[in-house]
Amino acid sequence: MKETFAPYAPPSAVLSVIHFYRSRDVPASVTMTNLQQIGVTEALAPRTMAALKFLKLLRDDGTTTDQFRAIRFANNEDYQIVLAGILDAAYKEVLDHIDISKAGDRELNNAFIPYSPGGQRPRMITLFQALAKEAGWPLAVEPKASSPHGATTKPSRPPSPKPKGAGGGQASKTVPRQDEGLEQNPGSGLRLSVTAADLDALSERDFDTVWSALGLLQKARRQSLKAAQEMATQAAARAQKEGTEEAE
Repeated sequence: MKETFAPYAPPSAVLSVIHFYRSRDVPASVTMTNLQQIGVTEALAPRTMAALKFLKLLRDDGTTTDQFRAIRFANNEDYQIVLAGILDAAYKEVLDHIDISKAGDRELNNAFIPYSPGGQRPRMITLFQALAKEAGWPLAVEPKASSPHGATTKPSRPPSPKPKGAGGGQASKTVPRQDEGLEQNPGSGLRLSVTAADLDALSERDFDTVWSALGLLQKARRQSLKAAQEMATQAAARAQKEGTEEAE
């Protein structure tokens, strides 16, 4: 049986591209670099590109289609109608089997069983629901948001050993900020937001880099606090000594 692909990029990444080109002319082609310039991370760019091709906004070679330009030139009243037509065509097999205004989790899951990769089915459904909601379709089930996990939660992959010295790790990849993060050490001014979706989006190399960088940040903070405490202790000792000498 032939496998059928369905996209599973984060809805925010796909919609950010659509919204970006709603306010400016659609170029002749869109590349991975263009996606990153818009704000899609390097790790998510391939998934986002695949989703745009699935929706027939891009051809296989990355050139843009008339459907993409239709979104660009649709006024606010027609935008949802145009997007709905695009979803009708892209998700025809799914929509032939369910009524999304009535379909629950079980029906949605069954509708996406024929699609690959099977391990990404929950994300396929989440993207589909988010796009349907963007098109103004009534949904029986709201898209599920990823549950946040704090930076202290044990990762699904073990972090690399802590590098020796401050130059041992180079944080070339920043972790996407989300509103639902975990604040560490309240009052310290340091806020690190790392979610399950962030971790899943990272490549093995970037995952190790991020976790090493977080370790270095925490180590530097501890050293800074320790140094400040030592300076305060020394200042108090000097003040006490000077007070004693004046009294004598």
